[in-house]
Amino acid sequence: MRQEGGFWPELQSDPKHHCQRISVSVAYGSDARQVQAALLAVAQKNGEVLTAPAPSVTLDEFAASSINFTLYAFIGDVGKSGAIRTDLAIAILDAFAEAGIAIPSGRAEITIRNFDTLREMIAQNATLAPGKGPANGGRKSSSEDAAANAAAPVK
Repeated sequence: MRQEGGFWPELQSDPKHHCQRISVSVAYGSDARQVQAALLAVAQKNGEVLTAPAPSVTLDEFAASSINFTLYAFIGDVGKSGAIRTDLAIAILDAFAEAGIAIPSGRAEITIRNFDTLREMIAQNATLAPGKGPANGGRKSSSEDAAANAAAPVK
């Protein structure tokens, strides 16, 4: 959020002006320029957002499961900041839905590289009592059984 020559010092000392910062995350695969345009359009359509300084958007981070942006929008009445922030946030949700921009949910993707090992683990754990596994008193894996038998004394 820089204006030519630095931050907006004349607004920082003015108690009536307030910068709203709204952070949003979008799914990987989203068009960053489309996200930026949607965020700016939301701010520009809101009658409470000042035109000078103009709203701006930063791409802040490539996180593990999202791309993170921040919308910066100055408003003239600090007393309305909560309502304006809510209006902007709802408008962002609407704009993203209209544009097909996905907000990631709290899920993780798992890549399975060895299906044979997975099948073996499922088969072993399917016969155990609930809550029991190799680590807490359940049956050992076939490789652990083989190692135990190889180390056992011969009678």
